[in-house]
Amino acid sequence: MKKGIFVTSCFWTVFLCLWGKAYPHYSPILAKNLLDELYNDNYSSLVRPSTTVQVNTSLTVYTINSLDIIDQTLSVSGMLSMKWTDPRLAWSSLSDYSAVKFIFNTEENTWVPPIFVQNSVDDMEVISDENWTMRINPDGMITWNPSDVYTVSCECDVKYYPFDTQKCYIIFTTAGYSSMDIQFNADDNAVDVSNYVENGEWKVVSLSAETFGNRAVPSGDVTYSKIQFSFILKRRHIFHIINTIFPVIVMVFLIPLVFKLDLGSSDKTDYALTVLLSYSVYLTMVADRIPSTSVSVCYMSLYLATMLAVSTISVPFGMLVVHVYNKGDAPMHPTIQYLSGTILRNIACCRKLNCCCRERGGTIGNKSDKDGGHGVNHSNSSEEDLRESSSDDDLGYNITWQKTAILLDHVFFMLFLFVVILITFIFFVILAVNY
Repeated sequence: MKKGIFVTSCFWTVFLCLWGKAYPHYSPILAKNLLDELYNDNYSSLVRPSTTVQVNTSLTVYTINSLDIIDQTLSVSGMLSMKWTDPRLAWSSLSDYSAVKFIFNTEENTWVPPIFVQNSVDDMEVISDENWTMRINPDGMITWNPSDVYTVSCECDVKYYPFDTQKCYIIFTTAGYSSMDIQFNADDNAVDVSNYVENGEWKVVSLSAETFGNRAVPSGDVTYSKIQFSFILKRRHIFHIINTIFPVIVMVFLIPLVFKLDLGSSDKTDYALTVLLSYSVYLTMVADRIPSTSVSVCYMSLYLATMLAVSTISVPFGMLVVHVYNKGDAPMHPTIQYLSGTILRNIACCRKLNCCCRERGGTIGNKSDKDGGHGVNHSNSSEEDLRESSSDDDLGYNITWQKTAILLDHVFFMLFLFVVILITFIFFVILAVNY
């Protein structure tokens, strides 16, 4: 009986040993042995794995931290994913380690493509992190996913601010290795936004990736492979409409109203200067939000500068009207009197004034008696109407300085109203075409 038990135990022991050798299971010791075998004395992290290493690259965008228009910089938080094959680290042909599906190591021991951000504004150092592990598959495929905050330069076009769209780039290139040694390839999903957090000021229109520099130039010069990630961002303009556009448009129509103030008061010049200072303040506010460059001029700044000029011109015009009005009963030169009584009156066509546009002469027509509608002598009525018409005409031709000031006020009001409406219309047409 004891002999049978002993034989059975030996059988199962031999069977389990053979089973374990034929179908090994993962264990830390097994993975450690595999690392020791792969990273032997023949392996060097300074030697690239093949003649031309193909690096499949993609970028996972977590968030757009900021797009600084003044400094013209873009800050993006993301993870750069790179995949390449190193045949020296493949163990799919080693049956003893079939239980190990993947191993991990760091760049201290493994060759990695040295790359840097070409248009970085912080530093030009090679992307490196000794604590960031890389995943190695049995076929020698290595996946490395370093994460960072990339701050790059971005040439901003503020021509259509605040309805502008900006296009920025993050460009990765190799350090030391030419395009004959390392070539970048855009992965199938080159830009991943599955974990993207929306930015409050900028809306992402599109993201794309493009590689260039992989082909040798005919001149034989050394070229470097590059991969460029493009960001097309559109400004969210609601905030700027409420806080900039709307107040500016409201103030535009305050300019012609200076000529609707009472000529007898002293507020006309004060009012014009107040509007002028308001535009100066807004022009300064907009100038603080755009870069100090002459490459592209902001239409918003041009509009404010134009309105500032119009408001400036309205000040001496208002002072001129007040000066003419204060002349009182001083005698007028016949030429000035003629121009005021004909040209100004025809332009203003103000029928509320005694010097309004009327046709000279003619019969006004019959009038009925106010006491019940009884007829009166038609000839007497016509004579009275003619006398009233002649009296009005006399008033029309007896132009005074005060009447001239009233005419000037009306003409300037219509002129400045037409100018501000025209300029505002052109400004919005330009923005609408871009939008």
